[in-house]
Amino acid sequence: MSTCETDVRAFAAHGIEDGSDLISRTARALAAMGHREPEPSDEFTESVARAFRQAYARTATVPIVPDPVDAAIDEATDTLAHRLLDDPDAELRTEVVPAFYRSVTNTYCAHLDAGGDPGSVGIWFER
Repeated sequence: MSTCETDVRAFAAHGIEDGSDLISRTARALAAMGHREPEPSDEFTESVARAFRQAYARTATVPIVPDPVDAAIDEATDTLAHRLLDDPDAELRTEVVPAFYRSVTNTYCAHLDAGGDPGSVGIWFER
């Protein structure tokens, strides 16, 4: 059994004590990119992933996105595209970004539950 929690403390091992801050930063980054409403497009879903990586790198203890988290983001991006087709009227800040966060944490925690490494080396996010 893993100690990973799929709530706001999922990334505590990486110095992110409160996932709600990560959610807020992601939503603000999307707004800064000009995305105020969700849309079922590849460009939007890639923007969500980019905003999440940016928020993660700026919130974590070290400015990297560990490989297992990066893989979870990729999987969550695919899931997001399908969900937006099902509910195109979802609210960005209160529904879409929190659902994306939960999808990332669910995948990441499943990786840990399967005995995977939490990751200490990853990709650098270019600021």
